[in-house]
Amino acid sequence: MEAQDQVAFAAMCKDREDHKILADLCLLVAIEFSGLVDFGGQLTGVGSSAPGNLWAIPYETHWGGFAIINIGDVEFLRWWSTQTNFRMIK
Repeated sequence: MEAQDQVAFAAMCKDREDHKILADLCLLVAIEFSGLVDFGGQLTGVGSSAPGNLWAIPYETHWGGFAIINIGDVEFLRWWSTQTNFRMIK
């Protein structure tokens, strides 16, 4: 089994430009290390025709409910960052 590591980026800003910078950083690291991007929550407005892979991972919250996080590959993030409703969950 290969070693697994995690690199985390966060931006405490809400402007589209800040989200784009965050996506570009994630994209560079994911390309360099053949990684995936954990969006840390559920993306909305993606649609089913998006290229690449976007996985929905359900999990139980500490309140006993369920929520979803999305994890995407490089191809998906590259496409997602060009969409009008693009955002990074941070």
